[in-house]
Amino acid sequence: ALRNQRQQTLVPRLAKFEEKKASAEQLREETKRLQSELHDARERTRQSKIMQVEVRKQQRRQQQLRRELEATRREQARQDANALRFAELQEDLLFTEHAMASAEEEEILALSRLRNSQQLRASQELQVVSAFGLGGGPGRAGHAVAPLVQSSAAVQDVSSA
Repeated sequence: ALRNQRQQTLVPRLAKFEEKKASAEQLREETKRLQSELHDARERTRQSKIMQVEVRKQQRRQQQLRRELEATRREQARQDANALRFAELQEDLLFTEHAMASAEEEEILALSRLRNSQQLRASQELQVVSAFGLGGGPGRAGHAVAPLVQSSAAVQDVSSA
């Protein structure tokens, strides 16, 4: 009877043991599954953070490139403006040089005409003096010849300067 009683108490204990054993096995499997999911979630989070860092790096790099491009454009515009201004100044300088050369030519021509005119006048005065036989006495035509010689010398001085 004792044996029977032991067997009767042993059977429910054994069933309870088997039930707890199965429950523990389920709990271990569930724990493994949850740990695997946690590991996967952490890996996804890590990958997401890496991607965010890369995206921020690319955004900063793009901003830097945009700033550099804008600076390059501004520098190119400045250089273009300077080149245009330089060309305009060269053109102005060339125009001024041509104008000066033209003015010098006109001045030389005017001096030449003046010299010719003075020489012609002096020649005509000498012809008049010799035709009328007027000498170089004071108060006569001799005084008229002296200013012509002086003005002729002055023109030669101006033209050589």
